[in-house]
Amino acid sequence: MVVIIIILVSIFAFSVANPPLQIPSNSQSYSHKLPNWSEKIISPEDLLPPSLKPLHYEIKLQPILYPEGGPNEWSAPGSVEITALGVSEINKIVIHRHPDLKINQTSITLSDEFHNSIKVESVEEGSDSHKYGIVLGSNLIIGRKYVLSLKFVADINDGSTGLGLYRAFYTDQNGDVKRLATTQFMEYGARKVFPCLDEPSFKSTFAIYLARRTEDKNYITLTNSILKINGSGVEEY
Repeated sequence: MVVIIIILVSIFAFSVANPPLQIPSNSQSYSHKLPNWSEKIISPEDLLPPSLKPLHYEIKLQPILYPEGGPNEWSAPGSVEITALGVSEINKIVIHRHPDLKINQTSITLSDEFHNSIKVESVEEGSDSHKYGIVLGSNLIIGRKYVLSLKFVADINDGSTGLGLYRAFYTDQNGDVKRLATTQFMEYGARKVFPCLDEPSFKSTFAIYLARRTEDKNYITLTNSILKINGSGVEEY
C-alpha cells in the first residue's frame, strides 16, 4: 500500500528548488554540481511548433527507491493530464520528452472541453529526440480547451547532470546510508520527469500527486508548495 501526497502548485514556469532538498546538518551528504545556465539562450529552432498552450498539469508520480536490486529500482512510473488551449488549426501536437522518459504510446488520449474524444493516429519522435509528435485524426480548434493524457516511466538518474529526477544519498545520525530522490527542473530538467511543453513562455498551474510506501513509516516528502491532502493510496498509486 502507498500513501498519496497531493501538492497544488501555482507558478509561472516549472518550479525550481535550489537547493532542492535540505538534509539535517548532522548528516553526511553527497552533493551534485549543477551546470551553469546563466548564459544559455533558447534559439528559435528549439521552440515547439504552436499547437497547444498549457493551462494546468495534473501529475501523478511514484518514485521507487526500494527494494535494493528490485526490478523497478530507481524508476518513477506516472501519468500526466495537460489541460491546454488550442492555438493552431493543425492535426499534430508536439510536446517535449527527454529520450530517457518512456511514454506508453497506447495510453495517449486527447479529449476536448465537450468530452469529445479526438483520435490519435500515430506518434512521431523525429530527428530531434527531445520533441514528441502526436498525430491526430482531425485538426485542433483554436480557442477550444483540450485534455491530453499520457502514462510514462521516468528514470531516477544518477545525478551526473543535476537535471530531472535524480538519486542521492546521505548518512543519518546512526551512521546508516539513506536514499532520496530530488528534482531540478531548470533549463530542460522537467521533460526528463514527465511529458510537457517545456518552455519559459508557458505559464501553468500544477497539481502533483506523490506516492510513497506505507511499509516504511520513515518516508519524508518535502516541497516548496502547499500540502493539500495526505491520504491512503488510490488505484496504481
